[in-house]
Amino acid sequence: MEQTRYHLSMRIRVTPKEVFPGVEIVSNGIHDFSIGVLADHLDIGDGVVLYSPNHDFSECAVFAVAEVISVQPELDTCTLDVRLSSGIIKPDSNAKHKWQKNPYLCPDKSKVQKYKLIDFFVQAFNDKSWTERPNQDLSKNYAKFDLSKRTLLPTRGHVYLFKFNDCFKIGMSTTTSRRQKEIERKKKVELELLHEISSNDYQRAEASLHAEFAHCRRGKAELFDLTPEEVQQILAIKQMDFPLP
Repeated sequence: MEQTRYHLSMRIRVTPKEVFPGVEIVSNGIHDFSIGVLADHLDIGDGVVLYSPNHDFSECAVFAVAEVISVQPELDTCTLDVRLSSGIIKPDSNAKHKWQKNPYLCPDKSKVQKYKLIDFFVQAFNDKSWTERPNQDLSKNYAKFDLSKRTLLPTRGHVYLFKFNDCFKIGMSTTTSRRQKEIERKKKVELELLHEISSNDYQRAEASLHAEFAHCRRGKAELFDLTPEEVQQILAIKQMDFPLP
């Protein structure tokens, strides 16, 4: 059964055309696509900018934009209203690696404005109301990991447990020692590494522990007032692996 999901603000996603197989041969109009795990992360009303990159992602040639009409997560499919478009997006030099590594990229609100992504929709749909739609801010401070959805890009890494002054810090990193030095330099504190947990999906592993110990979390920070028993509970975990999409 088709799942209808609405939210207060739309997201703009920039993706290589390969993410939506066959999109390069379609004409303007409504089309269905098989998109795998991405179906968990699209919402009705979202916008998609489809592009072809050059060799180093310094230029991404836009060839179409689309509005999400419906999503069927249980079937890994979606329906898009596709409109042919043209133009060039030039990712910032310090952001090109993100475009290369993440084919499902959701730029934050400031980047949507900087790259003038909404203009592509206004022109392709001939509809100025796109400029009036609120754009969801997907910067790090606002975009939270959703345990109810499959991970788009599972990454192998570690979840660490640091002793931090009078509390504990539960965080994630691909290189814990480097992360420890970064925090110590930035916060001007000394951390004690108590434990490190390996995971094939370190974002999900961290989010799972944050959810389990939410009752003792200090606000929005990754700091927790763990009891000795809870510390031992974490120390007993050697690995957190999950089924991958």
